Amino acid sequence: MQPLTIVSLIMASLFLFACWALSPKTLKNFPPGPPKLPIIGNIHQLKTSTPHRVLRTLAKKYGPIIYLQLGQVSTVVVSTPRLAREILKINDICFDDRPTSTASRIFFYNAQDIGWAPCGEYWRQMKKICRLELLSAKKIRSFSSIREEEVSNITRVFESKAGTPVNFTEMTVEMVNNVICKATLGYSYKDQATLIELLLDVLKTLSAFNLASYYPRLQFLNVILGKKAKWLKMHKKLDAILEDVLKEHRARGRNNNHQEDLLDVLLGRC
Repeated sequence: MQPLTIVSLIMASLFLFACWALSPKTLKNFPPGPPKLPIIGNIHQLKTSTPHRVLRTLAKKYGPIIYLQLGQVSTVVVSTPRLAREILKINDICFDDRPTSTASRIFFYNAQDIGWAPCGEYWRQMKKICRLELLSAKKIRSFSSIREEEVSNITRVFESKAGTPVNFTEMTVEMVNNVICKATLGYSYKDQATLIELLLDVLKTLSAFNLASYYPRLQFLNVILGKKAKWLKMHKKLDAILEDVLKEHRARGRNNNHQEDLLDVLLGRC
């Protein structure tokens, strides 16, 4: 481990201990939950390969709604269909926002994608576009020819490689990526492999453990440890590819069979 990393972790630990020691220990009206440790709270209980099983065990002991302290982040977990419906449907307006992170603000243009944007008119318009232009039954049926073509292509590849080993996972991922690109762009992008690789790297970055996600006061660690610089570099590369996609799409105009794709819809709204 590099000296800078060690020093940063020591400073972060001292900072968190000071925050914990100086924070008021007022009793709040939280749901029941397991005992928590100083500073880390209940993080240690979920750092397993099967956190869903841990939550099930806790629900059996403490009830269908439990409170967990994940670092500095207060978390409430519900585990019954009735409570899930109460939160996600009946009172969804009270629970529809989510905190952003440094990575989400970098990769998604100040967290303006459908997964991170705050609830409001902009988010509702994005939801409407996805529902009507991407996920509606009519649109899904319209993509059937794309799916059939890609399945036919991969079947021919399998037939040509009969008797030899094939990487089924890699070929299936490529097929799915082709379907997604053709459905959204109307064609297979020339540098599709690089684009998909970058998008997968972004997903890995967002899903990876980040101390600042549990301790928002430690956002400065992303700068000290070089993470922010790395993310900015990734975003710059991804942004250049997306700009190229837009230019190529505008130059092509509508695809050959005049079927409007998702990017046509988005460009029409600009």
